[in-house]
Amino acid sequence: MNNLVAVYGSLRKGLHNHRLLESSEAKGEDIVAGYAMHSLGGFPAITPCKEAPAVVVELYNVNEPTMKRLDSLEGYPRWYNRVQVDTTQGPAWIYYMEEPPTGPLVGGDWKAYVEEKGYA
Repeated sequence: MNNLVAVYGSLRKGLHNHRLLESSEAKGEDIVAGYAMHSLGGFPAITPCKEAPAVVVELYNVNEPTMKRLDSLEGYPRWYNRVQVDTTQGPAWIYYMEEPPTGPLVGGDWKAYVEEKGYA
């Protein structure tokens, strides 16, 4: 069984954790509303926030072993939680934090943020 997953941070193409998705089917970019993005240094976290700009995501169909690797990377459910959100491709899992972390708010596109800062 495949799961549709929306990724917004280090799992995006060209960033350091994308290797976990290399064998997964890419479904394109999309946006997800209702979340604010925070920088935690080398990676972001999103938190529920109705007033925040949309978060840019990449969508992937992943198999169960890959989903388990993503859960492990994200520390699910102890560090990040996950919920299904609406996308143009249908419901997709996204990892988020309930409580805002101490990191600063950044725009809705992590890849653009790290490229602008020279981190990528």
